[in-house]
Amino acid sequence: MGVPPEDWDLMFTLTNRVLGADDPEYQTVTGDAQETANQGLREMFGYCGRLVTARRAAPRDDLISVLTGAELEGEALTEEEILYFCYLLIVAGNETTRNAISGGMLALCEHPAERARLAADAALLPTAIEEIFRWTSPVLHMARYVMRDTVLHGQAIRAGERVLLWYPSARHGRDPAGAATGPRPGRAGRAVALGLHRWHQAHAGPLHRACTSGREGRVNVTADS
Repeated sequence: MGVPPEDWDLMFTLTNRVLGADDPEYQTVTGDAQETANQGLREMFGYCGRLVTARRAAPRDDLISVLTGAELEGEALTEEEILYFCYLLIVAGNETTRNAISGGMLALCEHPAERARLAADAALLPTAIEEIFRWTSPVLHMARYVMRDTVLHGQAIRAGERVLLWYPSARHGRDPAGAATGPRPGRAGRAVALGLHRWHQAHAGPLHRACTSGREGRVNVTADS
C-alpha cells in the first residue's frame, strides 16, 4: 500500500480499536466502545489522508499512488473513495489475514490427521489455504442494504431493509456430518465473498495466500511443535 514499516504497529493498534472497541484492552475511553471506535477511525483516516496528500505531491511505486491517479468511468476517484479504499484494505486485510492464519493452525492442531496429510504432501497447500478460509471463516458476518424489492426463497425483502450473511453457515453448507470431520486440505472450491469483499477475495485474497503459503507458513505447518 505504501505504509512504511515503522507505522505498521500503529495500523495494527488502530485496527484493534475500530474492530475490538468493546474489548476493554483496546478502549481509549473506559467503557465507551463507540468513542473508542470513532477515535480509531479518525486517526486512521487522518493518517491515510496525509499519505494520499504526500503521494499526490510525489508519487511512488505503491498502491496509494496508483489510487491517486486512478479513474472510474473517466472520472478520478474522490478523496473520500480513496480513503475508504485504504481503510478497507488495512482493516479487513489485517483482521482476515491474522484470523485465517491463527484459525487455520488451530484447526490443523485439532485435526492431526489432516495436518499429517498436508505435511506429507506439499501439493495440497494451495487447496488447503482455500479450505482454511472456508473452515475458519475469518469474518463471521456482513450486512448489506437491499437496493430493490425482491423475493428470496419465498421471503419478501423490501428495498432499504438490511440483510445479514453469516459466512460460517454459507461456507459449511448443510452437511454437519461432513463439517464435523474437520478441514480437508484437498477440498476444491473457495470461500464465500460478498459485495465489495468480492474484490477483497479476488485481489487481496492472493496476498493472504502468499502470507500463508510462504516459507514461514510451510514451516509452521510441517513443524513438529
